[in-house]
Amino acid sequence: MKTYYSLTKALKDADKVKILDLSSQQLTSLSEEIGQLTILGINW
Repeated sequence: MKTYYSLTKALKDADKVKILDLSSQQLTSLSEEIGQLTILGINW
């Protein structure tokens, strides 16, 4: 199972994303675009 580390890249493969790890990006909020993903886990 591939882990995605970029929301932009994850959105390009939205139907394949299961794990999205944005923890290294020091985010304070998430873009509404994240709603386009059906994922099993997210780290932010």
